[in-house]
Amino acid sequence: MGESNKMAKIKKTDKKNFNIKKWSLILAVLIIVGVAAFFIGNYVKTTNAIKEQEKQKTLESYFPDSCKCLERDKLACQDGFVLNKDICVDNVRKTFTNVLKECSKYQCPNGNYTFDTKTQMWSKQ
Repeated sequence: MGESNKMAKIKKTDKKNFNIKKWSLILAVLIIVGVAAFFIGNYVKTTNAIKEQEKQKTLESYFPDSCKCLERDKLACQDGFVLNKDICVDNVRKTFTNVLKECSKYQCPNGNYTFDTKTQMWSKQ
């Protein structure tokens, strides 16, 4: 009778070890899948952001030659200056200058485009 008791304890211990290993393996797989999903998501997001920047640059180069400016509300600075509230500042030379007003709305053959100051992006209306 003592022998069967020992065998039952060994079987319970083996079963517990098997369950612990099984759950550890499941947890490890979930962590690996989560990390892979994170990196893939970042790659896709970065790729989309780069494509959007290229699209915006293409639009900005297309507008002056092909479209008519309807509004001038976009604030900009000369090269070397950075917009700081309502003034352009050159931190290297410690100088400042007035802001420039660029076109913020274009009428193009394929529709009107407006510059959104919050997102700093052009959108078709």
